[in-house]
Amino acid sequence: MATDPRIGTTIARRRQVLGMTQQQLADALGVSKSTVANWESGKHFPLRKLGKVEAVLGIRLDENPQPVAISRELREMVGSLTPDEQEWVMGELRQASARRRGG
Repeated sequence: MATDPRIGTTIARRRQVLGMTQQQLADALGVSKSTVANWESGKHFPLRKLGKVEAVLGIRLDENPQPVAISRELREMVGSLTPDEQEWVMGELRQASARRRGG
């Protein structure tokens, strides 16, 4: 499933800003390096791993991706959560963000 190539570019740029290789990101997300490469090239969208990608990279992958400054310690803490825990955390953060925006 092809997707908006800007999302892949956003993933790649943020990974580079964080000093991560594709392999390091893949390891943090529990996927293969080729999966990360496919996301970055725009061939696929990280639908199943969306919350975890956003948490590890500290960005939102929506219509207006915005980097968020988070510490490496926080990224590691989020990375140690189970996928279900990560999804719950991301849901809570999205709700809090929507409330702040009045949505």
